[in-house]
Amino acid sequence: MHNFKRGVLIILMWIEVNINQPSELSKDDCLIKFVEPTFRKYKNGIKSWHFLWEGKPWSSTLRLRFLGNKSSINEICEFLEEILKGIPHCYGAHGEEGKEYEGEENDWGIKGWERGKMFLEFGAEFALELIQNKDNLGKNNNYKKDAFFFADRYTYLFLNQISSLVNEADFNLLEGVFRYACQHGKILPSEKVKDLTERIKQDILNPQLSS
Repeated sequence: MHNFKRGVLIILMWIEVNINQPSELSKDDCLIKFVEPTFRKYKNGIKSWHFLWEGKPWSSTLRLRFLGNKSSINEICEFLEEILKGIPHCYGAHGEEGKEYEGEENDWGIKGWERGKMFLEFGAEFALELIQNKDNLGKNNNYKKDAFFFADRYTYLFLNQISSLVNEADFNLLEGVFRYACQHGKILPSEKVKDLTERIKQDILNPQLSS
């Protein structure tokens, strides 16, 4: 990936580190202990970043990605090695150790990924902010609502904005069934997800038929 600054070609690269959530730490603890100090230290020297929770290579994996020049990425890796001493972790795209992460441009498209990484970055920063202030949510003028409210607003309002392309209710039902199954270790084929979704619709619209 390339970036031009004052006529100078700067080569940018991603780094992905996958961290096995220690049993003694909650997800919030991991974010405060590993993500927050790394982001705070290097936020002015990176072009993009985000974190996600994934199910591989470990069942509860904190996936952390940074985009920057080689020097910045090397510094971040050195810092991570310090704070992750004794914690199982590996570097590699989508949890595959040694495989270089190159972003999602090939899958999402050039413009799709350009927007996508901005979306992921904003989400990561706001999620971290909410977690750091979880004791104040719904209790002061900075955060008048709880985390559920913000999750609802952000997902609903974006679906509302693209409602001519995606039906919000259908999307939520399909994703809800699929994600619930994934959360319990079951990967359902798309036809099974659609079938379950249709049955839920019928139960809602015609409850007497399912009684």
